[in-house]
Amino acid sequence: MSTFPELYTDHESRLIALTSEGGLGAAAVEKVNSTITDTKSIAYAMIDPTLRDVREDPLFIELSSRAKISEPVRLPVRHKNVDERLVPILIPIDVSVASHSLLLRYFFGIGAEDWATDSLNEGLGHRFCGVFISNASIESIAHHFAKQSILNDPRGGKSWIRWFDPAVTDRFWPRLNSGQQSKMLATCTYWVGLGRLCAIACRTNPDSNSNADDLVLDATQWALLDNLSIINTEIVEHEARTSTKVSSEQRGWYEDLVMRAYAMKISEPSDIRTLLRFALRYHPAVDTHMRVAQRLATRARTQTVNQCLAAFSDTDWEEICGELNR
Repeated sequence: MSTFPELYTDHESRLIALTSEGGLGAAAVEKVNSTITDTKSIAYAMIDPTLRDVREDPLFIELSSRAKISEPVRLPVRHKNVDERLVPILIPIDVSVASHSLLLRYFFGIGAEDWATDSLNEGLGHRFCGVFISNASIESIAHHFAKQSILNDPRGGKSWIRWFDPAVTDRFWPRLNSGQQSKMLATCTYWVGLGRLCAIACRTNPDSNSNADDLVLDATQWALLDNLSIINTEIVEHEARTSTKVSSEQRGWYEDLVMRAYAMKISEPSDIRTLLRFALRYHPAVDTHMRVAQRLATRARTQTVNQCLAAFSDTDWEEICGELNR
């Protein structure tokens, strides 16, 4: 399979599909335009080269050459587990210039490609992380975002947080309080990107004049971050297996399950996967049923969740589901 899926028969048809007047990209650019309320504000597109570098896409090469964009700026991330060549890059976009606007349509177009089911199932990742609106310099924004990507981990040391990844953002941003959202965005007034189902997501900074202190997360937020990859994988596999779609609201139910699990001292990835599979099969709040909760609360330290719940028969699960659905 090629690095960039051949969704269209040739280069020209793909260009038209990604940048057409009536397409998603055009609507997204309109949204970006609406967030620029003064002459000092600039749009900064963020791309993520971790799994696929969009700068190798022939369409990007063509469109960026037309636009004559300024030199991109890499987030100056310093962490032992992070390859500096694979951190996000900011690109300044002047939406009043037609060639820049076309490039921005392209970015939102590939964002939609990356949310496609086939792309998610193959784990191809997200190349485009959205557009940030700010009147600050690109260097200061890159420095701030780099700082907010390396957070003090309550378990010790510092952890690399990929909060900018659309698969993380889509679930993580709503779990932040307004103060945390402001610390994350600092001088950026808006963050426009794509959520699941390719919905245009315009995230507003509650206070772009707040200080830029380090972002601090609570225990439940860390639990969610630790397990978002597991949650996403289990849901994608469940959708493929059952030919059903899990809604955004339903995803929230499974995230709540994981955070309840952490409160019960259940944090091993294999145990989290097991709980999610039971929840996806039977009921999203399966852990709250009295019989299940009691077994989980009294399980031996060396016992896995799967071993703990193996005592329930199919008849037991039918009864448990029936009671939860009343």
